[in-house]
Amino acid sequence: MKYSLVTLQVSDANPFVDFFHGIMKMPVAERRKIEDGELVFLGSAGEPMIELVATPRGRDMTYTGFSIGFDVPSLEETTALLEEKGYPRVRGPISPNPSLMFSFFSGPGGIEIEILEYRK
Repeated sequence: MKYSLVTLQVSDANPFVDFFHGIMKMPVAERRKIEDGELVFLGSAGEPMIELVATPRGRDMTYTGFSIGFDVPSLEETTALLEEKGYPRVRGPISPNPSLMFSFFSGPGGIEIEILEYRK
């Protein structure tokens, strides 16, 4: 078995595309209209993707006890970028050992985003 997808039901895909593509640099693999909204896949072929199902009856995600994590080259630089773009840090930085540091942010629609820096 291989992890392949996270689906987010949202009312508007644009803030999520702005975040995941514009800030986190995930490629937009597919974006198309559906009967009452839009379907967007973010990520690279063969890798886990984020699927956005944007419909008027969709709901913005709220904190549900999970986060979507991204490895980043610099926790400090990514923290500054996220805060500059209006995504507040909710906890961290946390360093459980010398080779890892991470923080959590409130992402679009209130979903929790974790950024991780692995150090050598």
